[in-house]
Amino acid sequence: MARLPSQRIVATLFKRFDAQHWRDRAGEARANAAKLDDPDARRLMFEIAITYDHLAIKAEEARSS
Repeated sequence: MARLPSQRIVATLFKRFDAQHWRDRAGEARANAAKLDDPDARRLMFEIAITYDHLAIKAEEARSS
């Protein structure tokens, strides 16, 4: 008999399609970037935020298709 996926796996998969989850992560990354003194670290955190924004867009697209 096949095992059902664990709740943790299901939650992780659900987040993949949850645009708000990714927007929240982008906001957190931007807030953390603003606290950094090192310009390279700050730039990288802003790039991470942009990546999260892209994931939010992809999640919206996946939900609407």
